[in-house]
Amino acid sequence: ILGGSQQVLRIDRETRRGIAGETRQSIVTYIQSAIPTVDAVLISDYGKGLLTPDLLATIIKQARQNNKPAIVDPKGLDFEKYGNAFLITPNKKEAGLAAGIEIRDQATLDRAADTLFKKTGAQNLLITCGKEGMVLYEDNGGPYTIRSRARQVFDVSGAGDTVISFLGLGLATGATFKDSAMLANVAAGIVVAKVGTATASVDELQKALADNQS
Repeated sequence: ILGGSQQVLRIDRETRRGIAGETRQSIVTYIQSAIPTVDAVLISDYGKGLLTPDLLATIIKQARQNNKPAIVDPKGLDFEKYGNAFLITPNKKEAGLAAGIEIRDQATLDRAADTLFKKTGAQNLLITCGKEGMVLYEDNGGPYTIRSRARQVFDVSGAGDTVISFLGLGLATGATFKDSAMLANVAAGIVVAKVGTATASVDELQKALADNQS
């Protein structure tokens, strides 16, 4: 629901029943054949019933066995279902709820990150903080803060998908975590300045990166 060009409310109508066993097996069969051919595995959980704990465990295990990074955009309070993922990318609210910690400052953010590492066994964690940017905890270390440039925000729909996509793209091409996260941060800033779910073009990225360096 838009007020002018600003998103004010989002309404979802859905069912969250788990997927049928036959559907799960078809997905697992595809994953087993596809993962060896890719450079990274992106898991975007919308909490709609597809990504059951069992299926998540299978995907992450297959990725680890094939030395492919499994990068997860999480949903819900139970982050243990993302156990042993290569990277988890919650926003600050999701991280606080999943860790059971009210995030008020850097100290509580660090505590939440430490709790999530212990709960999930994840190798890395990137917490997105809206207009404050992102905080990267690499190999249970950090934090490394990536600041965002101030810009008008029209619609945050798709921001999480943009972050995980560009993180995956960067890591798949051999870029460092910090460079990949910086690219994801810039791309997310582009899409939230557009109305509706949007994408970031190569030209827009190049211009934004040049502006960031100026």
